[in-house]
Amino acid sequence: MANNTAYSSAYEGDLAAITAAISATPALVAAPDEDERTLLHWASSGGSAPVAQALLAANAEVNAADEEGWTSLHIASAGGKADVVQLLLDAGADAFAQTSNLALPLHLSAGKGRADCCKLLVESCAGPGNLARMLAAGDKHGNAPLHRAAASGKDAVVAVLLGAGAAASAANSDGDRPLHLAVADQWIGAALQLVEAAPEQLQAANASMLTPLDIADQRVKDNGEVGPQAKPAKQLAQQLRTYVR
Repeated sequence: MANNTAYSSAYEGDLAAITAAISATPALVAAPDEDERTLLHWASSGGSAPVAQALLAANAEVNAADEEGWTSLHIASAGGKADVVQLLLDAGADAFAQTSNLALPLHLSAGKGRADCCKLLVESCAGPGNLARMLAAGDKHGNAPLHRAAASGKDAVVAVLLGAGAAASAANSDGDRPLHLAVADQWIGAALQLVEAAPEQLQAANASMLTPLDIADQRVKDNGEVGPQAKPAKQLAQQLRTYVR
């Protein structure tokens, strides 16, 4: 079986084809494609736990990284492949592996709204020290996983991360708290969870000297009196002001 065909079979979850291929050519298990992705990367992308299990049983390197630093766990976490995430974690996948942009698997699952995967990654941390380190980890812009969830309006993930102890008012490299990012794109559900958790964020200025309230007021001006975003903008600004002490 040619390598390209093997990668396709892994992605498509064709267990019989993969079993035959690696039996005939064991070196295929570790053979990377042009992007340095292995069969395990492709199986993780496709969400095939049986194929991933077969590859791990054939001694696939669970923490092999592609040219951007993505491991199979990054791929499965971003894609919401919870069964594969659990399988990889059980096989010793490194939940603290970083991409070239310094993203952990939790950053990727948080930004994509993969709440089930976020739960598995959080639960994989053996002790409170590890959990705190994972929740506080910054990507190349200083964004913690909660920043990514807030910026994308992923309410369920925001709830998971706050429940696990994520710092609601941590600042990124631009001084933005998660609330700044949620308010900027008018994610009402995420914003209200965040302000409930840390009302002091309302008065926190970022590097541009803007507070979340400033941004909310600016969105009201930007959207004017009519248009699809006018009502949500006003609603969010009004609701945030009820938390001002």
